[in-house]
Amino acid sequence: MVDMKQFTSEGHKAYKKWLLGMKTNPKSSINRSLQDMTEDFRDSNGNPVELNIGKAFETALEFAAYLFGAFSGTNDERKATVFKIMENERAADWLIYIYFKQLCAKKTKGKYKGKYKVGELARYELQLGGRQKIYRHLIAGRLAVYATYPNITNPEESLARLCLTHKPEVFSRAMDVISSTEEIFFNENMMKILNKLYWDETLEKPKTNTTANEHPLADGCLYRFMGPNSFYDQHYLTHDFRSMSEDEIITLMKDACGEEFDTWLDNTAPGDGAEELGDETDATATDATGVSVDDSSDD
Repeated sequence: MVDMKQFTSEGHKAYKKWLLGMKTNPKSSINRSLQDMTEDFRDSNGNPVELNIGKAFETALEFAAYLFGAFSGTNDERKATVFKIMENERAADWLIYIYFKQLCAKKTKGKYKGKYKVGELARYELQLGGRQKIYRHLIAGRLAVYATYPNITNPEESLARLCLTHKPEVFSRAMDVISSTEEIFFNENMMKILNKLYWDETLEKPKTNTTANEHPLADGCLYRFMGPNSFYDQHYLTHDFRSMSEDEIITLMKDACGEEFDTWLDNTAPGDGAEELGDETDATATDATGVSVDDSSDD
């Protein structure tokens, strides 16, 4: 167990230089000398944050729930710590660094086989130039998503589970699409509907084909609910979704889209069974338009 730290200014510069070097010239080991270029971090209550840096996590949801639970106080006080980290590149990036083995996969083929696969830098280096950049960060973004719908007792019941049920090193399409639309993500009834549509309660994973993005798009998939020319896209200007109940939104969806979403609501969508964790790899992660957002490869 160690107390959470943050990089010093010089340490953070060294971290970013090391990270860029890892991207351009991948290596199989981590430069641990950066651990000496740190200073103490305190949560929103002024308390140290004790972390088990050897703990393994199966999903990003489990990871985010663990970090959130390590902060002291009530959920609101824990959220204040999350905001503190979201505004502090030196703390957010230290968390990436200390858990780097779990947050950066190694290449599986090609001349860099067995070496760390650093893709988009925004996933490992907090960039404060815009909200969506923050959400791409593999620590700050996930903490922000989980803190919006925390469930300390049963994290697997959090409404954020659609965004976070994948391997820790993966940035999923669901996370990208859902977090990019504030009007949906911060609307609890909308998030409940997304979970009704796309969460497999039996297997406790997103349903198969939830984020399928091949054109023409499959009926009822996530991109048909939100994204260009989707149900939400065609109705958000004429309907105040913030004031509508779950039932009212579902009724509108049925009236507007006919039976398109029925099999998803009934848990009988084609290919029903849940996507494998991590199947949305770096090479296939996309933005809300379905365009690839990754710049890495195994070559």
